[in-house]
Amino acid sequence: MFKLKKSGITLVMSVLLVFTSACASTKEGSSGSTAPEKTEIKTEAKELTVAWWGTQTRHDLTLKVIDLFQKKYPNVKVNTQYQAIDGYTDKINVQFSAGNAPDVIQFGGDLPEFVRKGVVLNLDPYVGKALNVTDIDKTMNDSAKFDGKLYGVALGANARGIVVNNTLLQKYGLAVPGNDWTWEDLKKLGIQFSAAAGNNAYLLKGFDSDLNGLEYFLNQRGKSIHNNGVIGFTKQDILEWFSLFDDLRKNKVIPPSDFQTAEPKEIERSYLATGKIAMAHIPSNTIVGYQAATKDQLTLLDYPHGAKGGGVPLRPSMYMAGYAKTKNPEEVAAFLNFMVNDPEATAILGSERGIPVTAKVRDQAKKSVGPADKLVYDYVDYIGKTSTFAYTPDLPGASETSKLFQVTSDKIGFNQLTVEKAVDEFWVELDKILKKYVK
Repeated sequence: MFKLKKSGITLVMSVLLVFTSACASTKEGSSGSTAPEKTEIKTEAKELTVAWWGTQTRHDLTLKVIDLFQKKYPNVKVNTQYQAIDGYTDKINVQFSAGNAPDVIQFGGDLPEFVRKGVVLNLDPYVGKALNVTDIDKTMNDSAKFDGKLYGVALGANARGIVVNNTLLQKYGLAVPGNDWTWEDLKKLGIQFSAAAGNNAYLLKGFDSDLNGLEYFLNQRGKSIHNNGVIGFTKQDILEWFSLFDDLRKNKVIPPSDFQTAEPKEIERSYLATGKIAMAHIPSNTIVGYQAATKDQLTLLDYPHGAKGGGVPLRPSMYMAGYAKTKNPEEVAAFLNFMVNDPEATAILGSERGIPVTAKVRDQAKKSVGPADKLVYDYVDYIGKTSTFAYTPDLPGASETSKLFQVTSDKIGFNQLTVEKAVDEFWVELDKILKKYVK
C-alpha cells in the first residue's frame, strides 16, 4: 500500500527558518559518500528527453543549462519538450499511458500522485554515484522521499504570495497594503480600485479554483487540507471559501468568469503583465518572469490574513525526476545532479525555480542577484521568519481534485449553480476521488 512518508507531509518550520535566515542547513548524506559536481558516466552515446513547463524566461534559462550539460557530457544528446503550464499534466499522463514519457520530467506538488502510480524512477541506486544529495537541505530532500525512497530532486524552496503591480495601483491613487492586511482590507481596496479603474482593470485575479489558496485559507482557521489523505476540513469550510470569492466577484474585486477564463496562459500575455489586473496569487519565484514581461514595478505580499495569519508555508517549488521506464537511468541521475550542483548551471538558473536548495549555491547566488530575484529572496526570508505553518503536498488525486475545483468555480462564476448547490455537488465528487486514491 502506498503511503506518503511523514517527512514529506510535515516539514518542521524551525528547520525551514534556518534555511532562509541563517542559510546554514542540515545536509542529507549518502552512506558518508560524496559525488563530484561533474559525475563520471559511461562514454557510449546516450539520449535523453527533458520535459518542463514554464515561462519563456524559464525556457531560455533551461535551454542554456542543457547546452552546458551537453558540452560537459558530449556523449549525451538531450531533446526537449517544454510548454506553458496549461495542458502539461494531461500531456504527460498520455505519454505515461503510452509508455513513451520523457526521461526527465518536471513535477510540482503532484509528484506523490505519480510516485503512487509507479511511473517515477527510484533514485536511491544512484545516490552517492551519479547523484550527489549531500549538499541539499535535508528538509527539501526529504520532501521527495516516499516510503523511505528518493524519487526526485527539489529545484528550489518557495512560498506563494500575492504579486502586486505597484505602478497600476499608484495610477489609480491607491497605496500598496502591508503584509498584515486582511480579507476585509482586500475587499475594501478592490471596491476602491473598481471605482477608479472602471472596466479597464480589476484588482485581483480570482483564485477560488486553486488548492493552494484553499490550503492557506484553512491554515488561517487552524485546520489543514489533509493528513496522509484524510481531509482536514468540512463542507462548511468549502462553502465559505467559494462564498468568499462569489462575494468578491459580485463586488467587482475579481473579474467575471468569462473575462478570467479568456486570459492567455503565457505570463508574457497575462492580465498582470498587460495591466488588466493589479494582483494575482503566484509562486514567489515566478515574479521573475512577470517582472521580465512588464516595465511596471512589481512586489510580493503575504496572503490576506485570517485569525491565525496568512497561512503560507515554505515549500519545495518543484522537482525534477526520472521516468521509471527510462533506458538511461544513470544519465537521468547525472542530469538531475547537474541542475542542482554544477556551479555554472546553478548560476544560470538563479532563483527562477525558487531559492537554491544547497547552501553553497544559495550563498553564492545572493551576492549577485538582480532586483526581481531579490524580491524572491526577501519574500521567502520573510515567510521563513514569520510563518508557523507546515508544508502539505497536494491532495491525493491532484489532477482530478484540481479539475473538480475548477469545475465548481466555473459553475458558480457562470451562474450555472448557486454556491450552495455547487458545493453539494463538489462534496459528493470529492468523496469519490479520494476513495480512488486513499487506501
